[in-house]
Amino acid sequence: MGANHIGEIKALCEIAMPDFGLITNYGYAHLEGFGGFEGVIKGKSEMFEYLTQNYGHIILNNDDKIQIKNCKGDLAVTFGEKEGSEFLFKYKKEQKFLSFENNGDKYSCEIYGDYNFTNIAASITIGKFLDISSSDIQKGLISFKNDSNRSEILDYGSNKIYLDAYNANPTSMKAAILNFENNITENKILILGDMYELGDFSNNEHQNIIDFIEDKDFMKVYLVGDIFYNCKTKSKYFERFKSAEEMSKSVIFQDFNSTNILIKGSRGLGLENLITS
Repeated sequence: MGANHIGEIKALCEIAMPDFGLITNYGYAHLEGFGGFEGVIKGKSEMFEYLTQNYGHIILNNDDKIQIKNCKGDLAVTFGEKEGSEFLFKYKKEQKFLSFENNGDKYSCEIYGDYNFTNIAASITIGKFLDISSSDIQKGLISFKNDSNRSEILDYGSNKIYLDAYNANPTSMKAAILNFENNITENKILILGDMYELGDFSNNEHQNIIDFIEDKDFMKVYLVGDIFYNCKTKSKYFERFKSAEEMSKSVIFQDFNSTNILIKGSRGLGLENLITS
């Protein structure tokens, strides 16, 4: 279920009448509609409230303090790295694989991004909750290939593109940048697009992203969109464009050599079009 205002998850639950549910995370997304981060928490927690009132099961990330605080029901199925979780996981990276261990079973998948550990652990937990065998869960994980502009890895000549341009908010933007910084060792370029639906928080949140990356080790940072265009930067390695179309006229990916490029931005910018332009 998706929402950008308080009351929408409640209404959707009353239509769908779920027997169990999961909140992936509480992020700084749709702040304009929710009225701030506390509104995000209140709006998403409507899922927990419905399940509690209707004796449903909550799939609870036991590593998330906000989820724990907002889960009032007795029928929670917990997962995470935290001791005491019903489904206790160990997360580790093995080359291009994300790897998981749970109760003697091992799982792996070829999905990019450390931030996907909890997402995949949640899916394994749901599978086990529904009595799907470990072998069938593993078959599903290893067969999944992402092609939706979310955490994709694309070869482009001698370059490697990390395409995560389906959408963006301050939480996912920082997670993508940190993962890219920590896992890619050299020749790193960022292409960051505006984050939409932030309302009065927009200018400050965009500037926070600039400040977050200002002194990091990137060859170049390209900022795309009107909001990033008006942010303040100190470093000379920042370059700004008002649109992806404008950038495509000045920056040719084929001119890069053995470069790692992260592309992250909101859906409306169509940053994936930079690859085909």
